[in-house]
Amino acid sequence: MSADPPPVRTTASRVRQGRWGRHMVWVLAGSLILASLVLLIVWAVRWGDFNRAQPKSAVTHKEAAGFHAPQRSGG
Repeated sequence: MSADPPPVRTTASRVRQGRWGRHMVWVLAGSLILASLVLLIVWAVRWGDFNRAQPKSAVTHKEAAGFHAPQRSGG
């Protein structure tokens, strides 16, 4: 006779569930920090392009008030 312990009975749902623990907190915190650093680096490298997207000589309020879009023809 063997001295093996009896098998543990459990459900399929219990087996499929992951374990929550301290390792998950570190993974989530690390990925958040890494994503923040990537966004910061992209912003730092491309800040000049973002600044040029809106020219300093924007349309004044008076010019914008005088603009009338053409009417759509047809139906």
